[in-house]
Amino acid sequence: MDIRYYHDNDYLSLAHWWDKEASGSWPLKSLPDCLAKSNYSMQVVVDSKNISGACLFSVIADQCELLFIAVDPCKKRRGMASCLLRSLIDNCQKLAIKNIFLEVRESNFQAIALYYEAGFLMTGRRESYYPSLLADTAMREAALTFQCVINPV
Repeated sequence: MDIRYYHDNDYLSLAHWWDKEASGSWPLKSLPDCLAKSNYSMQVVVDSKNISGACLFSVIADQCELLFIAVDPCKKRRGMASCLLRSLIDNCQKLAIKNIFLEVRESNFQAIALYYEAGFLMTGRRESYYPSLLADTAMREAALTFQCVINPV
């Protein structure tokens, strides 16, 4: 498993699975404009010459915001999300980033477990933040906010 930064020619490889996994949060068509901004970056997992996972994040000054980790639905449960998160943390340490922040749906139990395992701590809760994943309900779901201190002052 090789992790590297995204290249424009990775777009077609992502297109095979991205919108099945991430379309609600980050539609594939939004990535080129997003990644054209200097503070946004994405690391990808290359598996058998295809992109099988991606980690989208932004860095401003000494703070990083993890925006999204996605793995090809056909290749989940192989540790790719953990490797992407570990790579992000390692890179942040090298860049003297002080904190990584993120938010996650309260029902995303796998992601929450991943973040706790990596050393993130829950710092807050935003009630009724996300629209429901159920099409027939107007209910909203809370967002949990997390922080990982990388290079303390």
